Amino acid sequence: MLLFNQRINVQTCVVKQIKTVELAHNTMKLALQ
Repeated sequence: MLLFNQRINVQTCVVKQIKTVELAHNTMKLALQ
């Protein structure tokens, strides 16, 4: 059960990082326009 929870935490962390990167990318695109 503990391993399962850790896996979910890792996935959540990765998803948050991806969203942060996408947000930064969109912000840069807007800034370049």
